[in-house]
Amino acid sequence: MNILEIPNWLLLGHQKLDSVIDSMPIILAKGNRFCVAKITKVVADKSYCASKKIWYHGVKLHCLGVSNPKKLPIPIVIEFSKASENDNTVFKETIAPKYLNLRIYGDKTYNDEGV
Repeated sequence: MNILEIPNWLLLGHQKLDSVIDSMPIILAKGNRFCVAKITKVVADKSYCASKKIWYHGVKLHCLGVSNPKKLPIPIVIEFSKASENDNTVFKETIAPKYLNLRIYGDKTYNDEGV
């Protein structure tokens, strides 16, 4: 049984569907403790969050949502990565190959052209 009910119009796949992608940090340690953090070193590491202007030890959550007319987007992908991994790299290697029928909108981090 799926936790998320995916509507039939999403499963058809014959048309390009609008979707949005973004990421956010999950901070496990920050401030003077981020350098010595030993929490989940296999999955988490240290990175800089430009929007919050802080160094932290943690992971990143990446979410891809498909447009749902007159409602909030339906999340179809939720991925975790190390904090230091580039958002565009995670997107191109793990998310994009599975969803070719989507027209994806994201911030400039996901832009290959550097515009």
